[in-house]
Amino acid sequence: MSLKIEKLNKKHSKFLYELRNDEENRKISIFKKFILLNNYKIWLSNFLKNPNSSGFIFYDKKNSKIGYVRFNKVKKKIFVSIAIIKKFQNKGLSKIMLKKAEDLTKTKSLYASINKKNLKSIALFRSLNYYKYSSTKQIIIMKKNPKKYLDIIDKIEKIRSKNNVNWMDILRLAFK
Repeated sequence: MSLKIEKLNKKHSKFLYELRNDEENRKISIFKKFILLNNYKIWLSNFLKNPNSSGFIFYDKKNSKIGYVRFNKVKKKIFVSIAIIKKFQNKGLSKIMLKKAEDLTKTKSLYASINKKNLKSIALFRSLNYYKYSSTKQIIIMKKNPKKYLDIIDKIEKIRSKNNVNWMDILRLAFK
């Protein structure tokens, strides 16, 4: 599916607020409390002014908003966050959104902080080469490792040098 992408800005405020406070999203979020509109407006204003923060809104082909991906630098680490409207979930769109947003960022060292009960998010990040970096009782921190699988393929190729190199090239394409 082809998705339209737009840099997050103040005009998306209502959509972001409603998606953030959606009951289903709050259940699987780290921060579960309902956020008051005034508090959210202050947070969003600070987020948009911060040069270490960015985000993207995604639309479907009918120009309906699907969700967002945002990036925020915290203590020298860039954390990624994603949310998608319920009716667009379970269609593979979150992976497309996250991949496109990652491609637009200049850094390859990304982190995600995820509620351990949010198994779909954990699976999503794993599918895009994130691995468990650290964890607490309730949260798992995952880190992007874009080279992890490519390094493994190189090691396999060295060990099996007589094997058909084309198979290794196919594996490299699969993990890019």
